[in-house]
Amino acid sequence: MYFKKLSWIIPCIICGCATTLKEDKNILLISNPPNLEIDASKDELSIIYFLEAQRKTSVDPSAQVWSEYKLAKVYQEKKDPRACQLFSQLAINKDFPLYREAGINQLQSCDTKFSEKDVLAEIKDLSDRPWLKLIGLEASIQIAKKLNKKNELIQLYLEKSKLPLDQNEKVKYTQKALKLAIKYSPQEKNMLKSRLEKLSPKFIKKPKFNDYLKVAYDNRRSRKFKKALWFYKAVAKNSKTNHYNRIKALTGISRTYKIMGEKEKHIKSANDLAIYTKSKFLKDKKKYAELLHDNYLSLARANWTQGHVQLANKTLNIMIKLLKNYFPLSQVYLTKARMSEETSNFKAAIDWLNKSYSEDTSTEQKEIILWHLAWNLKKLDRFQESVVTFHKLLKLEPPSDNKAKYTFWLAKTLKQMKKFEDADELFEDTIIDDPYGYYGLLAHNETHNLLKLPYIDRSMASDTVTTNDKKTLSKYLDTKYLDWLISLDEYEITESYLDFSMSLMKKKDFIETTEWLALFHYYAKSGNFLKLFEQIGKIPAEQRKILLSENPELIFPKPFYNEVFSAAQKFGISVEYIYSIMRQESAFNPKARSHMDAFGLMQLLPEVANKYAKTNKIELTKAEDLFQPQVSIPLGAAHLRELWDKYNGRFILATASYNANDKAIQNWIKTRYRGDSLEFIEDIPYKETQSYIKLVMRNLIFYNIVNSSNKIVSFPSWALEI
Repeated sequence: MYFKKLSWIIPCIICGCATTLKEDKNILLISNPPNLEIDASKDELSIIYFLEAQRKTSVDPSAQVWSEYKLAKVYQEKKDPRACQLFSQLAINKDFPLYREAGINQLQSCDTKFSEKDVLAEIKDLSDRPWLKLIGLEASIQIAKKLNKKNELIQLYLEKSKLPLDQNEKVKYTQKALKLAIKYSPQEKNMLKSRLEKLSPKFIKKPKFNDYLKVAYDNRRSRKFKKALWFYKAVAKNSKTNHYNRIKALTGISRTYKIMGEKEKHIKSANDLAIYTKSKFLKDKKKYAELLHDNYLSLARANWTQGHVQLANKTLNIMIKLLKNYFPLSQVYLTKARMSEETSNFKAAIDWLNKSYSEDTSTEQKEIILWHLAWNLKKLDRFQESVVTFHKLLKLEPPSDNKAKYTFWLAKTLKQMKKFEDADELFEDTIIDDPYGYYGLLAHNETHNLLKLPYIDRSMASDTVTTNDKKTLSKYLDTKYLDWLISLDEYEITESYLDFSMSLMKKKDFIETTEWLALFHYYAKSGNFLKLFEQIGKIPAEQRKILLSENPELIFPKPFYNEVFSAAQKFGISVEYIYSIMRQESAFNPKARSHMDAFGLMQLLPEVANKYAKTNKIELTKAEDLFQPQVSIPLGAAHLRELWDKYNGRFILATASYNANDKAIQNWIKTRYRGDSLEFIEDIPYKETQSYIKLVMRNLIFYNIVNSSNKIVSFPSWALEI
């Protein structure tokens, strides 16, 4: 372990530094964190005045140390030397639950040059507190810098690069280690250089020809497309390149152009790949049949997506001619069916689907085929055949989400056949199987059942941690310590500590549902809803179902309520709608940032946010301001209001437009809307947008239930109007 090799460099993690601090014997006992909050809308100076006043005038020792820690954090951001003094005082107060964390922050804030002898006096292994490993390592890096220990710093950077970080972070710390090694530890230079090149081959200065594909891929991953294309093309054009690598290079070229958004170049390169694959197939049909199938199918789909339907059909016909008797044509026929369905030629679609189903294919593929077959039969009012197909589909034992979908549409089909009793029975099954899902809620609407929450004799607020919760969890974790972490906004440590505690709980033979609930209340209290949703999915299915049926607010929380309520009032958008969008966009993470550079709770692009900021006089000076709830929420509500007005209050279209562009939506209305809004949603070709609408509608319904006085509402039929 690096902690043992570099043990001299782990100082003050558990206590303060021996030479600079002495334990205060007169420190008062500290209880639970105080009920204090900082108004986030206040400026920095006002926050400092508030904290200084609390620190100096409060007679409650808990309020004093809370204010000191918060104040130290503010000063630390400003690189103010007063942070060092405050953290140093807190680090020797053993009654303060976060004295270890204060010690770590002390190292990062103080300019004191600790001697190696002094540091050794305060060493303590962190093995008993693994959740502090990352920040302990950060502190070790800080002290290594202060002691000017270059060789040890190399090892620390290397160790950090081996943690479960994202690829860019791993590369960054390996680069830091290498930069130091070149000057101070030449014997480690080659090892680090090799590691860097393995992590990110684009750093190979003079790559050999055999490395070109790796270098090309890494440049593509880093969005250095010009360099990626150069290396891919060099491989593709070289006469000595073997068939396997030439195909990889041609595939890389095609995918690079696709990521770049160069549509015509993408299609041309996909065509080059298909032609080359065909030349190999004609020489060895068995060996290259699957490759020909995959590359020609990609070409057909690319042409279809760009509206080149004739070219797509031509490509599919070539595939049928070449591959018959050599490779299953199920996906080829399925693509033909989808193209026919798009033009409302449902009869042709059914014929192609039957051909697709007759081919040798996987159960997963059969499920897709049978769904489209049942769906197209229903559109032609061939209800009995559709019912038979739905039953065949359900016999495949599909995943629970898909089962709910198929059962619901089977019930709808039976209802159209006036088999009301059979339909109602299946709607009830859907409600039972999918109580918190889109289809379960739609089934309520079909049976005219009121939507309601079960009665439970306890608070259902997801951020409420009760006395019973603390008692329940006391055998797994230190709830006082956890309360202080949350109160002092130590979110990263809180997440690590909760994850560590959950890992301990999962090692037990059995955990009571009440124990899981208590832990999840703490995840919610910390504001880490994305991790909460993730961890709920990891517990046994039966316990999850019970837990959510009694505590739905656990997965439909209402953080930032004041900001949401204010924005709802200002822009005339319901609180429930804002929460429904926010839950889907960011899972309530204020610091969320997408790969498309959408920021904050409402995931706004800076250019969109700037438009509404100017119109509504909301201060927005830089993109990172969108990480502030008081900025992101009103701007998102303003955007939502504009979309709502644009689509005349039609929920489905306004919601779709938050996820997709207007041109696509108008095209879908023109080509796919046939009078039934639920069928329209199923026919949206963008799976992401289709799923988005379903989930936001589900969210909206549940937030309406949660916010109703008696936890009972009728289905919002207005949300289905187009």
